[in-house]
Amino acid sequence: PTQAQFILSDPNRAEPVFTQTIDLDRAGIHRVALPAEFTLKAGIRYRWTVLLACNGGVSKEVVARSFVERV
Repeated sequence: PTQAQFILSDPNRAEPVFTQTIDLDRAGIHRVALPAEFTLKAGIRYRWTVLLACNGGVSKEVVARSFVERV
């Protein structure tokens, strides 16, 4: 078992707009749901990042990053 950190960032803000820690107790695909009161604004390219801390600390951290935009 390990944990992952999901971070959603707006390019117009210094702080992330949403973060969530995910407990990973099994292999496979895991879902992240945004709060119902949060909506992505149209035309803004948000960046999402997933940090996965593997055994061995920060030097063994896995990072996945991409973008999402509501049109």
